[in-house]
Amino acid sequence: ASGVNGATYLALFLSQFAFEGPAKDFLDIAGKILLNDHEGKNLKVAHVDEKMGALSMNAGVFRFNETSADNTIALNFRYPKGTSP
Repeated sequence: ASGVNGATYLALFLSQFAFEGPAKDFLDIAGKILLNDHEGKNLKVAHVDEKMGALSMNAGVFRFNETSADNTIALNFRYPKGTSP
């Protein structure tokens, strides 16, 4: 699977600026770990089934609030046979 996730590219762009703390962590995860990783390789969850193909992952909903420590990135997975969610 492939596609362009605008949020991860925005995070990559923003990571060049001097963010700190939770903002820097959030941008690093989105812009470096999740960027172009549609098969979960960077998260070490990649799996391929001979008939069903590769696991696919989409970073879908990004929530960040500078006053909160509870910032999230919702990941959606398609698990092929041979994996456990």
